[in-house]
Amino acid sequence: MKQKIKFSIILGAIAGLFWTIADILLVGFIPQREKFSSFVELLPKTINSDFAILMLEGGVERLMYGVYFATFSVFLYLLSVYGIYQLSPKKIISKFAVLFLFIGYATSPVGHTGFAYLGLLSKSLQTTTPEIIQTQTALFEQFQHLLDIHWIVSVSFSALGWLLLLIQTLKNQFITKWLAIFNPILTAPLIGFTASLFPTTLVAVWFGCASLNISQFLFFLCLLLFYSKSHKSCLS
Repeated sequence: MKQKIKFSIILGAIAGLFWTIADILLVGFIPQREKFSSFVELLPKTINSDFAILMLEGGVERLMYGVYFATFSVFLYLLSVYGIYQLSPKKIISKFAVLFLFIGYATSPVGHTGFAYLGLLSKSLQTTTPEIIQTQTALFEQFQHLLDIHWIVSVSFSALGWLLLLIQTLKNQFITKWLAIFNPILTAPLIGFTASLFPTTLVAVWFGCASLNISQFLFFLCLLLFYSKSHKSCLS
């Protein structure tokens, strides 16, 4: 049982690393609004032009791999929920916490892939005439709607799950209170805010766009260390 729990936690850390790479590949760009100003002028006012130009700097293969790294590793996040559940007290709050985390992870691939849809469609929009753009932008808006719905659902349920886990941790019902410091609901906004202070620095943009998954990588890594330490203490 203990080896299964440790293995589950390790899978969570690996997933966090893979999704961090995926975020950087997919949306780790500094917006080049001046560079694509003529393209922005062709877009209808209803279109989110920031989305439309965000990924134009990325090659097709880069955007594709940004999806592959996330989609084909999401099962690792799902398996990591097992370790969290086993280490939590068997109370109703624990069941809701792991359920919310599971839903958040399960709905995340479509929201993530939606960025690639918009990026690839924007590339094709650059090569079309103004007349064709008018019809293709309707497809753009539909793709963005799918992205927004899945992203909001995924992040909302994940946030609820991490919040409940934070409450348990502060009550000393999950490994150790020190783990609360590394809870993603606290570290992700902190990383994102810090990165936003340097909007023209590429490394800061990378950290900002991957803040959620970097925070989850750190959480599972610290969870593994605390769990291993407590396990050794029990044996001594």
